Amino acid sequence: MFVHHFDVFNTFYIMNSKEILLKKWMFEGFFGVQFFLILSGFVCSYGYKDKIYLNKISNEEFLTKRIKKKYPLYIISIIAGIFVYKIPFLNVVALIIPFILLVQSFVPYNHIFAFNFNGVAWTLSNLFSYYIVFPYFVKKSMKKLFLIYSILLSYLVHKMLFFFRNKKILLTN
Repeated sequence: MFVHHFDVFNTFYIMNSKEILLKKWMFEGFFGVQFFLILSGFVCSYGYKDKIYLNKISNEEFLTKRIKKKYPLYIISIIAGIFVYKIPFLNVVALIIPFILLVQSFVPYNHIFAFNFNGVAWTLSNLFSYYIVFPYFVKKSMKKLFLIYSILLSYLVHKMLFFFRNKKILLTN
């Protein structure tokens, strides 16, 4: 999620002050979205960790409950977005499949693809990908989880360093 919001550092946002960067981060919603997803993860872990670990609920049941709870409203919002934004029929036909499958955040088409139909629906795309892997992570030993997180953290640090080196962003103050 954090890497997804690196747009903050794009050339449009190059700042000469850490204070301005912080204002962009806080008031354009980046912080709020990350906080919401972290909180969702905590609540999901708190409510389902033991049930999944002790096999009181299967992985399929967990995912089915999540889909039944969120997917109908998501589809309604997509349909409403098509009518509200008056999206041409050919565009709908050409773009709708990733949105129906909730994978629009992972389509490397262009930087605004995930915002078609319903701009905030990309968060559900990410959230459902977390729901898919959550039951598998719950059942891993702490040693394996530490290894997985270490690899992911190394990847993140590498991406961040690569990103900043290429953007040549200098923050002063």
